[in-house]
Amino acid sequence: MLIRQCQSPQDEVEALNADVMRFMAILGLCLMLIFAAMEGVRVSSMETLNKTQEQVLLKRQSELEQKIRELIQTKRTLVATLRVVQQKAEQSKQHLQEQYDIKKNQADQLLLQLAQLKTSQIKKTAIKQALRIKRTVKPLKQKNSSKPQKKGYVLRFSNDEALIQLVKQQQIQLILTKQGVPFQVRHNRTISKHPLKGKHKMYALNNHTVPQIYKITFSSNMTDQWGVILPPKITTSLQRIMQQHSSGELEINALGNVSIK
Repeated sequence: MLIRQCQSPQDEVEALNADVMRFMAILGLCLMLIFAAMEGVRVSSMETLNKTQEQVLLKRQSELEQKIRELIQTKRTLVATLRVVQQKAEQSKQHLQEQYDIKKNQADQLLLQLAQLKTSQIKKTAIKQALRIKRTVKPLKQKNSSKPQKKGYVLRFSNDEALIQLVKQQQIQLILTKQGVPFQVRHNRTISKHPLKGKHKMYALNNHTVPQIYKITFSSNMTDQWGVILPPKITTSLQRIMQQHSSGELEINALGNVSIK
């Protein structure tokens, strides 16, 4: 052991400073060694981490490549399916076009037949109008009936169509009496008969002047009686004309207008 000799205070301070400097140098050297060791550990850790990340990335890349291959295969399948669907659609289109052409030809033939039928019906109507019988009406005897018309007057409708139109428009009432029971004939979309209620002034019609459509609908026979109930407007027109003329044929057209021939 070294035994320091007694020194002056200044020498002791210098010796203490030298010891401190040596201690600081040793401490600095130790810190350098520690830092170097830590840097080596960090570099090793970074290399390990980089390898792990690289493996993860490689695995992810492999998964993505597999999905890409699957998508490509799915695309090929969809393209093939689309081609099949387009082919079937084209075949269906051709089939529908063929069916359309067939139906169109059938429709054209039906239209031609309909035109021919209408032409035939027009001819029949013209012949019927040329050969129609003048319809006449006379008062039907009823209780509380009005006085009979003056002698020399004949009441008729211009044609079957006029009578039918007035019945449809309910401007006049067509009455069918079967077995003593009166019925009102209604002609809307269908032809029907309904019991007649109340008492009315009715004018009789000859059976041969009633349109066939009504007689066929109700299976009318010679024992049935037909008549009409006229509205006040037509009755007033009849009375006015009868006051101006002493005789003649009173004709009612499809508009409900009355004229004298």
